[in-house]
Amino acid sequence: MANQNRRSQIFIEPYKQMRFGLTFILINLLFALIFLAVFGFFIWDIYGATVEFFSLSPAEQGVVAAKFSYPLLAIALLAVFFVVTTLWCAARYTHQFYGPLVSIRRFLDTLLRGEETAAIKIRKTDQLQDIVLRLNKLLITRATGPRSDSVAKLEQVVDALVAGQPIPKVEFSDGDPLGAIARKLGQVARNSS
Repeated sequence: MANQNRRSQIFIEPYKQMRFGLTFILINLLFALIFLAVFGFFIWDIYGATVEFFSLSPAEQGVVAAKFSYPLLAIALLAVFFVVTTLWCAARYTHQFYGPLVSIRRFLDTLLRGEETAAIKIRKTDQLQDIVLRLNKLLITRATGPRSDSVAKLEQVVDALVAGQPIPKVEFSDGDPLGAIARKLGQVARNSS
């Protein structure tokens, strides 16, 4: 339950996520300021050329300045919208990767310590679904044993030998080392008869 509450939080590891976020904010603000400076310079240059070329009075300069302020305001608003949108997208997508990575790291650490662990649970919108699915299959394989079916078949062969009964026909997959042992036990039983 605590793990599920942790996954629904905005910040999983606040220091790392905030450091990434601040770096991203600074890059966005830098490019937004460059964008504003370049377009602002050109608009200010056009305004100065208009005032000088037409020899405008102070009242006319105010009217022209008001007209040029609208494009500057639009550029500033677009820059702010750009920064906010990219931050939102970055936070959303990094959370979809970072959250599963933290869960995967915790899962692997638990396995490496040799402790029992539960299957990894992530949201349907998270990335890395394929890796999590494979790790959960690994957990199931580890819990049930990859050769548990082969071991059961080999036990049938050994039980038949111990009881003095004919060896049952069992099928092992190619390359299964227990299949080779079962065949050798069959040979021993036939040779001893």
